Amino acid sequence: METKLKRRWYSLVWSIVTWLILAGLLITACGVVAIRYVDVIPPDAMTHAAITGTKDRLGIYLQREHKLADRLDVLPPRQGYLNRTTDGWGRPLSYVATDDGFSLGSLGKDGVPGGSGDDADVIATYRIVGDELKVAMP
Repeated sequence: METKLKRRWYSLVWSIVTWLILAGLLITACGVVAIRYVDVIPPDAMTHAAITGTKDRLGIYLQREHKLADRLDVLPPRQGYLNRTTDGWGRPLSYVATDDGFSLGSLGKDGVPGGSGDDADVIATYRIVGDELKVAMP
């Protein structure tokens, strides 16, 4: 009688362990598939987000220091934001300060001037109007 009970107990434990292992393998497989096929943020969208975030940080710097920053690495970080100063392809954003504003940009996927599609340059120019930054219209 005791042996029969041990066998049942052993079978139950073995079944539970087997099901846990199978469930773990299934969860891992689903995770791999999800990572492979889930949409990622396109590099051009990351570039636009980096330019906008950097513009906001330059505005904060301008309000605090009453001048534009010489370099992007001196900008104050914003809590809860990525604070990227690189484009979607990992290259530093271009930054040119002028007397009345600045421009931020990326040379696109290929990293050379010109191009179309993902290779197109993305340049945003801003003007200082009073204490605010305004997008400069071409």
